[in-house]
Parts: sequence; C-alpha cells; structure tokens
Amino acid sequence: MAGYGNLGNYIDGRNSDNRRFPQTQPIVMQYYPDGRKTMSMYLGGLEQGSLDLASLPRPNDRLAKVDVAGGELIAVAKFEGYITPPVAESVRRKLLRALERDGVKLSQEAMEGGFRVAQYGALYQLEQRFNELYIKVAV
Repeated sequence: MAGYGNLGNYIDGRNSDNRRFPQTQPIVMQYYPDGRKTMSMYLGGLEQGSLDLASLPRPNDRLAKVDVAGGELIAVAKFEGYITPPVAESVRRKLLRALERDGVKLSQEAMEGGFRVAQYGALYQLEQRFNELYIKVAV
C-alpha cells in the first residue's frame, strides 16, 4: 500500500500548497513488460480554469508526481473481484483474443505486454470490487 499512501497523502493536503482534493476513483495500476508497475489517481474537484499542470501544488513526497494523461485509444474489459496476477493475465488474454478476432491493432506498449487495471470501490472490499483492464490500441 506504499503507492496508495504516497498518492493519498498528496490529495489529503500533504503537498506544497497544503491543498486538499476529493477522493476519486478509479485507482489505476500500470503494468509494464519489464515487471514494473505504477499507481495513478485522478485529481478531482478542480474549478474550471485551474486544470493546467503548472497551477497544481507540487508533491512533498519524492515518489509521487503530478502529470497530465489521456489522449489515447484503449480497449476495456470489465470484471469483478480481487485482482491477482493470474486474474489480470486471464482477463488480458481474453481481451487480446477478442481484439485479434475483431482485427484491432495493438499499440507497441500492448504488443510488449503492457496494460493497466482500474479498480473501483472501497479498498477493503475484495469480492464486490469492480475493475476494468485497459489495453492501449493503435490509432
């Protein structure tokens, strides 16, 4: 839970401006082909016009960073339950088979095995947790 703690501290006001942000969902885990993974949270509750990166407070924690994301095309598979490596791999393979069947081309990242999992729901919920597995596709 170290990654969640680092990000949670930022949105709870442990940043350069002591600014708090509302809790948002999903929590997104990025899995890289080399075995690394990172965790992301979305910042919500921002007033119109304050969405530029320069206006956001800097994290106090060197392991957290604020960045802009998006502008990509993804394929999504929804599933419930607790995400374990075997569950994620099973869902990823099913989604890859469906994309291949439909003639959808994968991004380089996806061809190398990269994917993301978005988790919705309370952290203590295991079986009722709603998840999405994202695979980036070629534009």
